[in-house]
Amino acid sequence: MSDAVPPDAQPPGPSSEAPSGRPLPPGGAEGRTPGGYAYTVVDDAAPPKPRRSVRLPSVEGAMLFRGLLGVSVLAALALIVFAVTQVRTGGGDGDVNAAVTNVLTTITFGQDQGDVRRFEGELPPGFPQDLPEYPGAEVVSSLVQTSGGDALYLAVWHTGDTRRDVADYFTRALDEDPWQLDAAQDGIDTTLHQFTRIDDANVAGVVAAAESEGGALTTIVVSMQIVSGADEARTDRPFVAGASKPLPEGFPSEVPAYPGATAIEALFQKQPGQTSFSLSFVTEDEPSDVLSFYREALEGQGLVVGDADAGASGIEDAEAIDFLDEETQLSGGVIVGTFERDSRLRRIRIEVRTLTSTGE
Repeated sequence: MSDAVPPDAQPPGPSSEAPSGRPLPPGGAEGRTPGGYAYTVVDDAAPPKPRRSVRLPSVEGAMLFRGLLGVSVLAALALIVFAVTQVRTGGGDGDVNAAVTNVLTTITFGQDQGDVRRFEGELPPGFPQDLPEYPGAEVVSSLVQTSGGDALYLAVWHTGDTRRDVADYFTRALDEDPWQLDAAQDGIDTTLHQFTRIDDANVAGVVAAAESEGGALTTIVVSMQIVSGADEARTDRPFVAGASKPLPEGFPSEVPAYPGATAIEALFQKQPGQTSFSLSFVTEDEPSDVLSFYREALEGQGLVVGDADAGASGIEDAEAIDFLDEETQLSGGVIVGTFERDSRLRRIRIEVRTLTSTGE
């Protein structure tokens, strides 16, 4: 097995198909850790790539710190350090940053709860500004996941200083008010510091550090959870929607796009006997105006429209209607509420299901 696999990511067994249904890469297999993180196991028979070796965090470290936060900092650190070491043999800083970005994308792939945003070269909104940062270290990449009222942060720095210097700094800095050092481990390959905030029980985190083989680069990973910290993470910056996404092919013409809204998400799924669509738009209009538009438009197409329960939608302050056309076997719903990334906007979610004969 490749040493790219973190200690808690042992594969469940060989597979000829990826969990997503996509073909497997040559000589490899995909899987997920018990925590839900995607990984690829590379067959030892595959042609090896020239690289430096890297030692990964120890099993003891994983046992001590695993499960503290929603994101496994040990798994993240192992993947990040491995990726960085791969490109240090000939790549520049841009290659290093791209490697970290790819790892963070892998870590968040398949995370279907909450809203995940990634930032390159900077920290996310709401990240505690008074958290000690290692002097001179470069912020490479970061992400924030908001779910309900909570926020989870993962941030990565690089420094040319040794892991010993980094460890000594955090041992001192995280044991000074308002921070409290709760646990630490200085292992052969990795240093970890677990901390809390003495004036706010809602804040807890882990700092992990490991250096590349030869000590040319030390990677610092901070994972932090802030209970009831989602508002600060969500509202610091206005959301820029960009170009509107096209509607999926086959989307029913009876259900119009909301005028002036920007389509930010589009999904369709074909199954035997039916096709499902899910669209999301953002608009500045009020929910009552949006629902009035859809009531009139859908009833004008001959559909039966009624009030619906939006309680399970996951959208704040949501209102909803549903619609049905038994003759054309078309059904679905429209949900409108506060957009989780920018409270000035409204998210419009449209769910549609069309039934087809099994012979089609």
